[in-house]
Amino acid sequence: WVCLDTGHANRAGGDCAEFARAAGPRLAALHLHDSIGPEHDHILPYGHGTVAWDPLIAALREIAYTGLFAWEVPRETRCPLPVRLLKLAYLRDLTRWMLRHNG
Repeated sequence: WVCLDTGHANRAGGDCAEFARAAGPRLAALHLHDSIGPEHDHILPYGHGTVAWDPLIAALREIAYTGLFAWEVPRETRCPLPVRLLKLAYLRDLTRWMLRHNG
């Protein structure tokens, strides 16, 4: 089984969509976070990061991915609890949108 960590792949210059397609049915888990540069930024997608989300979501659809979808965004927790709860609700809604979005 294989796990795709989008931040690590992006940091290494890899193509997340190509990785997902190559892994195919062996892809069992996703560790999702965006990154800006050479560090592990662990931030939400569609912001300042550089992960190509639309192609990745399209690839996941192509391989009929049904595995784990885990967000790794600890840098988004450096705020008061009420703000963290708002970010969590946003992430839930964003995830639902990403799963329906056709790029």
